[in-house]
Amino acid sequence: NGAYTIGGSSPDYVGFAAAISDLNSIGVCADVTFYVRSGNYNEQLVFGPITGASSTDRVSFVSDTNNTTAPVISNNGVVIGLNDAAWVDFAGLEFTTTANSYLVQLTGHNKGIGFSNNTFNGANIQATSSAYAIFYQSSSSSNYSENLTIDGNTFNNGSYGMYFYGS
Repeated sequence: NGAYTIGGSSPDYVGFAAAISDLNSIGVCADVTFYVRSGNYNEQLVFGPITGASSTDRVSFVSDTNNTTAPVISNNGVVIGLNDAAWVDFAGLEFTTTANSYLVQLTGHNKGIGFSNNTFNGANIQATSSAYAIFYQSSSSSNYSENLTIDGNTFNNGSYGMYFYGS
């Protein structure tokens, strides 16, 4: 539980990978907030189930309050992968894919995921294929999301802002 920093001078975590690794191996016992400092992070953020996370014990990745510019998280492919993830929030960040792919891919049963006041820069391509959607959830009875909140975000490029199959 508690507040931690990612990046910048004397951080708790240099990047996202170590923070996510600790979440996966240790879990949480109360709210955890990661304050992301300005900078460029070339990483893929992959989330599965986090032990202890719940509607009252959430995990949040937010732009540090001292930032003058939003942190940029980019990857040559999917930037955020959510597979059976729950109770994770993202706020005030910028996400960019540098490849022709999805930016956020949801697989499995995701619950209570929140995105607020972020910027999403999808594939810079002129196409109508769902393969270049910013948010993408494929068709399968095992792929579904509940209580997914997407509020106050900016979407740039990509073939679709959101492409969700239903069953």
